[in-house]
Amino acid sequence: MANINLSGTIHHELQSKVITDRINLLETCMGNLCENFGKIARKNARLRDTSDHLVTVINEYSGKEQINSSSKKGLVNYSSYMSAVEDYRNAMIDRVEKKIIQPLSKYQEYLKSTRKAIKSTIQVRDAEKKKQQKLSQLMQNQPNDGRNIAQAEANAESASNKVATQDKILAEEIDKLEQKKLNDMKNILKEFTHVQIIFHAKALEMLTTAYKHLVDIDTESDLEEFRNTFTQSNLRNLQFNSNKSLNGSGRTKNSYDDLFSGGSLPSTPGRSRNNLNRSLEQARSKSNDVKQRNTASTSNINQQQKNSKNYSSAPNLNENKKRNSSNYEDDDEDDDDVGVEDVTDDSDHE
Repeated sequence: MANINLSGTIHHELQSKVITDRINLLETCMGNLCENFGKIARKNARLRDTSDHLVTVINEYSGKEQINSSSKKGLVNYSSYMSAVEDYRNAMIDRVEKKIIQPLSKYQEYLKSTRKAIKSTIQVRDAEKKKQQKLSQLMQNQPNDGRNIAQAEANAESASNKVATQDKILAEEIDKLEQKKLNDMKNILKEFTHVQIIFHAKALEMLTTAYKHLVDIDTESDLEEFRNTFTQSNLRNLQFNSNKSLNGSGRTKNSYDDLFSGGSLPSTPGRSRNNLNRSLEQARSKSNDVKQRNTASTSNINQQQKNSKNYSSAPNLNENKKRNSSNYEDDDEDDDDVGVEDVTDDSDHE
């Protein structure tokens, strides 16, 4: 421990003033640090919430996309990794609050204890000063009063001992506080820098993967798929699904105030990718079933038309029309079962 000589040649009042100024400086510095780290945490929390709303918007769009399968898949993967970035940001905010803001907020108690020690030391010094003055006056006014002088000398010596003891306590308090301040200033800034390094490293990793998913989007394939969709056989299904999406949105003019109200977002990319793989497998299975049923229905119709030509000069057009209408209804029901989120790749739309 450093030896702080509070009873040296420097006047006690000057020493107390220097120590008090030091405490005031420390209180101001630590208070400002705590306030600014709190602002950083709150601004990052707002950025996290806004980014979560952005992920929600992308998920809503990709969920309603029916034609561009490559864009749909790329946006789903992109939003999952963007959500992961905000998960890391949330971890950074929690660490700043626990490792930085909370220790800084406790400095008020430490400084209060040190101020109390200074106040006690000043009181003891004042009492010792009064007893020394009383002894000096007694020796000047009543130099022959040995009994009172001896009592005054004993009181003055006792007060001096108390001052020495209190000075030692104060020296230890000041030394401990200064040591704590130096270590905390260093460790807190190191912790903040370390947290920032970890977050930006993880964020860079997630953003790089998210960028790769955007690069992998095949715009030419999506454009070709869009052009192929506008055929006579696909227009009705497209119109049906579009009307269903519009009717299911339920938005009104005032509902745009809640545009960024989010639902549950994927917390980690791994869990999102597992859900996506399961959706892809289910979509492929359902789409294959739809194709098989449509192929079987078409074969039945062609066979019936051939039979009608062979055995009758006037084919039953109403019957064929009824079957075709029934097939459309079956297709609509199958598309409804598949859902918007199960659209996966180019082969599912052909």
